[in-house]
Amino acid sequence: ESAAAAVLANPVYRALSDSLGGAQAYMALQRLYELTQHGDYDVVFVDTPPAAHAGELLSAPMRLGALIETGAASVLANPAILVARAGSAVARAGIAVLLGALERLTGSALRAQVAEFVVHFEQVLRGLSQRAGTVEAMLRRPDTAFVQVVRPRMADVQAAARLRASLAERGIQVGAVVVNRLTPPPGDDRTVPRKVRLAGAPPGTLEAVGVIESELDSLRAAEATAVRALRASLWQQEGGAETLVSEVASLEHDVADRRDLEAIARALFGPHPDHYKHRAADAAAS
Repeated sequence: ESAAAAVLANPVYRALSDSLGGAQAYMALQRLYELTQHGDYDVVFVDTPPAAHAGELLSAPMRLGALIETGAASVLANPAILVARAGSAVARAGIAVLLGALERLTGSALRAQVAEFVVHFEQVLRGLSQRAGTVEAMLRRPDTAFVQVVRPRMADVQAAARLRASLAERGIQVGAVVVNRLTPPPGDDRTVPRKVRLAGAPPGTLEAVGVIESELDSLRAAEATAVRALRASLWQQEGGAETLVSEVASLEHDVADRRDLEAIARALFGPHPDHYKHRAADAAAS
């Protein structure tokens, strides 16, 4: 804790903290560690970033370990190490001249602040790395399930396959896939001829509705192709093993209340009167 306090108080940290890449990923893992160490919760859900950034979060433990192994912190704390590591006398002399010039430009006070920051930060870094390693091992346990949410578009399906491959390299398996925001199927009245359905409508309505329905049909066909590609990819990646795939249609509006959550639950798990029904009084109070 004293090392962490020293890091937070250091002016070098305050100057760099806003631009440190991946800091949120490290902190998310630390929070997950805290939530799972005391047995206060039966289940912990983690909503990861989209596929483009989920890899950054899940690779944070590996990056922390690599940073410690490089010894970069020791070099920053004492740049003279670079001189000792140089292979030739010419290289050592060149590095010494460069370090001397940097100190003249920045001042010895800044170098002292950097050295102090790095010494304390290395202690914090080792603690973070140990905790992150614990979380990484937890992610591989049989009682941990990774559920992937995918949009029914070919580009998203391909990105999801790349993420699953990356997870598999880390020993993390995807337990289920949710295909989210599918275009809903046409209504029951679609079987009725359009001229009958739209009898008496203003001029041009028949043609406009025809264009809309045609575009929706094309969209559904494209989504169906993407879902087939997803299932084929899962079958290939899992070596023929069956992976649970659930499909959820788009709602007419954003998820805003318990009814919306129940609609999604029914799509995922099917109707369950004991869990998803509630009285009108409860609905009015929510």
